[in-house]
Amino acid sequence: MRPSRVLLAAVLAVSAPLFAAVDLPRENERWTRLELDDYVLYSAARDSVTKDVAEQLQLMRDGVAAMTRLNVHPPQRVTVVIFPNEREFAPFRDAAMGKKMAHVAALFGGTRDAAYILLDADASNGIDRSVYHELTHSFTHNTAGELPLWFMEGIAEFYSTFQPSGADKIRLGAPISEHLALLHNRGLIPLARLFAVDQNSADYSEQYRAGDFYAESWLLVHYLMIGNQERHKQLGTFLELLSEKQPAESAFETAFGVKYAQLETELRHYLNQPTMNLLVYTPAEKHTYVIREPQPVTRDAILLALGRFLAHSGAAADAKPFLDAALQANPKNGDVYAIIGEIADRAGMSSDRDAAYEKAVTLGTTDANAYILLGRSIVDSLGDHPTAAELEKPRALFEKAIAINPASARAYAELGATYIAGGQDEKAIIAYLKSLSIEPRDDIAFNLVTAYARQGKRELAEKMIERYIVPGGDKDLLAEARESVLMIELNRAIDMAHNGDPDEAMKVVKKARDDAKSDEMKRRAGDALAYLESSTTMSRQVAEINRAIDIANAGRYRDAVTVLDALLPSITNGELESRARELRTKFAAAARKK
Repeated sequence: MRPSRVLLAAVLAVSAPLFAAVDLPRENERWTRLELDDYVLYSAARDSVTKDVAEQLQLMRDGVAAMTRLNVHPPQRVTVVIFPNEREFAPFRDAAMGKKMAHVAALFGGTRDAAYILLDADASNGIDRSVYHELTHSFTHNTAGELPLWFMEGIAEFYSTFQPSGADKIRLGAPISEHLALLHNRGLIPLARLFAVDQNSADYSEQYRAGDFYAESWLLVHYLMIGNQERHKQLGTFLELLSEKQPAESAFETAFGVKYAQLETELRHYLNQPTMNLLVYTPAEKHTYVIREPQPVTRDAILLALGRFLAHSGAAADAKPFLDAALQANPKNGDVYAIIGEIADRAGMSSDRDAAYEKAVTLGTTDANAYILLGRSIVDSLGDHPTAAELEKPRALFEKAIAINPASARAYAELGATYIAGGQDEKAIIAYLKSLSIEPRDDIAFNLVTAYARQGKRELAEKMIERYIVPGGDKDLLAEARESVLMIELNRAIDMAHNGDPDEAMKVVKKARDDAKSDEMKRRAGDALAYLESSTTMSRQVAEINRAIDIANAGRYRDAVTVLDALLPSITNGELESRARELRTKFAAAARKK
């Protein structure tokens, strides 16, 4: 059986059941749990199979870490569920996929906060390749987020051939016989068609064509990774251009310097060679693994694990019986209420959501997301200007989430938001920097830009824009980030003018006007400049009037009148003009008497 399609970070939702509901595990069914540092395994398979999967997970993780720059450590432990056979595996696979997918022997799915690998331990060609394929999906997701579908499946198939060799070597890139046979029999599909495949494409979703897509994606990645050294150098450029949302064809021609037809010719030649390249690697450090014995797991724990997978896969209707049964088995399982809260949130049932999260937190859930989502709900209810006291509870919830999962980028981001709302920009900056170090998201970078700009740290703000927001390719967010810096600069300039430094304030505003990209921002800068010029002129006129008063107080009335006569033609403020004329009349009368 071929390894599965990937579900990506946003898994497919099932709008209506296409087959029978997923059955609960039998009351007397034996399930075990085995904890590793990055994984937790729930298994209905034999203990020897469970331990074998655990060792494979550790071996490949450390091997890939030694060979690549991929981030092999997930933000939260990956849940691995091992079924003893296809009959028990299939209902969960099909519920998550939204259709019967008999060729799929394993799958990776979940969200940014919870990842899963499901395996059929009785797959006809063994589970090694399935495990390695799905692990690669989790590594690429940890490292790069969204990548082209052909590359994600091709690289997963490439690394699915991971194999220890001898006592201290690793082999990669062994030919996959079923892919080669299919490609020889059916030929290649055009690259333009391959690159256009998405999750809704017939080439991907139909079982018959799925083989072509997997096979050619694997062959292309194999060629680009180890089949042609020059093309390997160009692959990174191609993926980078695609991440910047460039059209596939223009990105391809820029990166590889040829048309599709040229690379298709190279690929056919590579396919027809009598042998294929292999990669043999010797890690600098040899790992040995001591795998503990799997331990029996309580019924509510396995019901929760299976129900959580279904919930995160969009199959909420199938998840409900599992969660209900888990609560029957253990009414004090706060983690169950955390998942119930997530389901209610996705359904738009805010009151049910908050009630479930409150219950989860009260029962001491170990699900960091429950604290995060409850805290977010509280913050959303506070309005635009929350008090320090109002921010205390959500801040404590975010801090608890961090204590449970120190690798939660979202928890640090939400904590930073409470500091921003409370005017504590320095603490917000620390929290946002921590969040970005875990997961470089452009929306969090935008908040950090705002915090830096509010402190007048324009250079740091612009560095964050270039590092995090520009590569994301969101032009609207980029424009908003740059204009937020300029807007805060305008406000800072006005404060400078009010504090007695109008000349420097004018320089700041003029630079902001020159840097502005949009007409609206240029207009705002122009308004600020006009305000400062008017304010500065008026301040100087007031200073001249006060100088005239000082001269008059010294008994030099005619000189005071001369100062006011020179000033009056330039005064445009009616109140100030009236005051100046009143003083002139008074000083002129005093001069005549003198």
